[in-house]
Amino acid sequence: MALLGDINFNEVHTNDELIPAGEYQAIIVASGAKPEDPQTAEGFVISRTGKGAYLPMTFEICEGEFKGRQIRKNFNLMNNNPDAVRIARGEMKQLLMALNWDFVNRPTGPKETNEIHMIPLVIKVTQEENKQTGDLQNNIKKFIAPGGVATAAPQAVAAPIGTAPMVKPWQRKAENKPAAVVTQPTEVPKPAEEQPKTEAQQNDGKPEA
Repeated sequence: MALLGDINFNEVHTNDELIPAGEYQAIIVASGAKPEDPQTAEGFVISRTGKGAYLPMTFEICEGEFKGRQIRKNFNLMNNNPDAVRIARGEMKQLLMALNWDFVNRPTGPKETNEIHMIPLVIKVTQEENKQTGDLQNNIKKFIAPGGVATAAPQAVAAPIGTAPMVKPWQRKAENKPAAVVTQPTEVPKPAEEQPKTEAQQNDGKPEA
């Protein structure tokens, strides 16, 4: 006979139990295919249908009640369905942003996934139904930078072509106003100076005596 001691099994969690939905601080502890997995040359796991390959990553919660629990996330970066690839690339970019990746100097991301192992971040965990089995399972829905501040990937901004300089409203009003017509003042001719009348002119029009 052996004594187990005073273990409260209500406080013990197994790997089969679902993690409650919420946000947890975590780190990446593993990535890529395992040796026993059918894989590509890049270390991706070939899907069961053979129509694509995905990159698996294992996240481990590093704080709180569920410290040590692991959640696996698959990124469908190789797939015949372009929508699946688009979603996976968006998730990977969000992950790199949460890890404060240097997009300026390394815009293509890490050469090997172990470069982003053991870096703290926050994962948003949900409980979703498995479409194949119908059972509930945990899924990582979002990646968040610690403190909520992530490094944004720079966006290319095209320079405007043929853009006219901005005109302020008062300048526009002045430009639309018709130009004033400047006229020179018209000179009024001065009346001729009156000359003294001669004696004949003075007597003109008078009756003769």
